[in-house]
Amino acid sequence: MAKTVLNVKTDKEVKDQAQQVAKELGVPLSTVVNAFLKQFIKDRAVLFSLNPNHKTIERYLDSAPRVK
Repeated sequence: MAKTVLNVKTDKEVKDQAQQVAKELGVPLSTVVNAFLKQFIKDRAVLFSLNPNHKTIERYLDSAPRVK
């Protein structure tokens, strides 16, 4: 399959963090982007999961006794 260049504008911090995570996982950032694009084409939707952070989990646990 022929390769092409895709120029995307993003915040520098986002790019730097994404490159660091990709490096930690041992894959090029371009592989991550290609995987996302292929999934986007297949599903015709933007899919992502939400993982609550520590503060959100604390709020859930604090409010749990009040939920009936």
